[in-house]
Amino acid sequence: TRDSEVIMGVRPEDVLVSLEPQRDFLESKVYFFQQMGNVGYVNLETGSDIITAMVNPSFEGRTGEKIFIKFHENHIHIFDKISEKTII
Repeated sequence: TRDSEVIMGVRPEDVLVSLEPQRDFLESKVYFFQQMGNVGYVNLETGSDIITAMVNPSFEGRTGEKIFIKFHENHIHIFDKISEKTII
């Protein structure tokens, strides 16, 4: 129904990250960074949610620092919160 709650899903490789403000990017905050070989993963705090983004292992963001994110629009997935069925 039109009033149903939804869940947005996006893969870590589909989250764009910038240390500087960019047009159409959302403000977030670095929660945790982990380097895993030739790739890094940064957990980002956005309100009450944590989003994981895949970044270059030389990523220079620090815990608590403001960071800016944007999602690849063609790779966002929307699910019905109750049934967990894919909407988009």
